[in-house]
Amino acid sequence: MFIAKLPMQDWNQLRFFLALSSHGTLARAAEKLQVNQSTVFRRLKQLEDDLGFSLFIRTSTGYQLTSAGEQILKHAQSIEDHFDQLKQTTSPAEDQLAGNIRVSTLDTVALQLIPQVISQFRELHPLVHIDLMVSESRHNLARREADIAIRATRRPPDYLIGKKLFSQPWCLWASQDYLDQHGYPEKGQLAQHKFLLGIGDLGEAPIMPVLEHMLSKDQIVCRSNSMLALQQLCRQGVGLLPGLQCETSDLISTMDFPEVPQSELWLLYHPDQKTQPRIKAFTQFIMDNFKRTTLVGI
Repeated sequence: MFIAKLPMQDWNQLRFFLALSSHGTLARAAEKLQVNQSTVFRRLKQLEDDLGFSLFIRTSTGYQLTSAGEQILKHAQSIEDHFDQLKQTTSPAEDQLAGNIRVSTLDTVALQLIPQVISQFRELHPLVHIDLMVSESRHNLARREADIAIRATRRPPDYLIGKKLFSQPWCLWASQDYLDQHGYPEKGQLAQHKFLLGIGDLGEAPIMPVLEHMLSKDQIVCRSNSMLALQQLCRQGVGLLPGLQCETSDLISTMDFPEVPQSELWLLYHPDQKTQPRIKAFTQFIMDNFKRTTLVGI
């Protein structure tokens, strides 16, 4: 095993390796570890010298693991898990969970659902700290870019543990001002309406290609990879927005699409994390407290 080459006192260097492999740049790794970039670079260089081979290739966008680095990553993650379990076992308060949880999710979930969950969970477990990473792109759980992901998907990866939080049908959202000016949309009579659609990962939602096929280019007035941005445009009366059929205080649900596969929201984590007490507690807390009726968007 490559890790066996490391002197016991230098195993702490693996923290720097894990941070860089997870975050991809010296700046983000340094921020995570609360050190300067030169320290991360120096510790990485020392680790590579100790092992006798390169762990990363530097690219225009950051650092990418070599094939040897990929092998080291698996062992380093296992060591990190053992240390986390040891710290949990030796905690002075046996009934207290402690440590860090990195949660990756969509902007709509982060705004509407997660704050309440984090607030209530922290009241029960004040020694647990949450890193909330908000992006429409997907963090790689296998590479430990996050501990838990809450994603909109109908096909969660087989290599992850998944718990479906809910499924919802699709509809078109509109502001009252838009409806006063353009009327309610009806099937077969959409030519007079303007639309707001997603791009990137947001554009992969089942409703998006259906509308792309139905609409002319001129009808699509704006695209975005942010559902929050699209919702704000919808509130301003810019166009109709495809979203989930659920309650909202300021947008009106209009035409529905029962023929389109429903949107599903999943909670996902890597099997290596299932023995972590804080991960088990947090995932169960989310399952017990999730309120789907308050979610607007995808």
